Amino acid sequence: MRTAFLVAACVLCVAASAAAAPLYVPGASNFMQGTEAFALAGPADATATTQLLFAIRQRTDTLSAELERVSNPRSPAYGAHYSFADMAKFANREGTRAVHRFLAETDVLDVRTSPHGEYVRAVMTVASASKLLGTRFYNFTGRAAHNNGTSVVRCPGYFLPADVAAHVATIGYTVAFPTLRSAAVRVLTAAASSGDQV
Repeated sequence: MRTAFLVAACVLCVAASAAAAPLYVPGASNFMQGTEAFALAGPADATATTQLLFAIRQRTDTLSAELERVSNPRSPAYGAHYSFADMAKFANREGTRAVHRFLAETDVLDVRTSPHGEYVRAVMTVASASKLLGTRFYNFTGRAAHNNGTSVVRCPGYFLPADVAAHVATIGYTVAFPTLRSAAVRVLTAAASSGDQV
């Protein structure tokens, strides 16, 4: 009987640890090759600052029904569109708090949260971001033909604790690269602000 109890306890422990295991979010399988717009330049400077933009999953389970209700001419609520303040009802406050607790585990230089808590932007050193997400960041520079040497810091993937990952849709400035179009806009904007001819 004691053996059966110990086996059951071990099974529960394994199940609990599996449930709490960090979630890995991978980037592109050819990450080190860069993209059409960006080429790998090497490991990112650990002392440089970078930002992470946490997109919090919102409580949108009723959103389709709400949209139908205010968009259907036969509905009594037709035309009663939501204001910005009304959109707070879809906010995931617990998700925002989970991200704030997670960020408290590292040295963050600045944290900004959008009005309804749907985005949390954190600025920290590359070393802190690497430790927080269990990954390594690399520097990519723009290929001259596309964006005139603009650089970005990205990682091949990252880990999130299960309780945080449940609330996070994605983290910006980690695995996704700017598109050619956005890279071109950045070059034009920089050139215009410096007075260069483009």
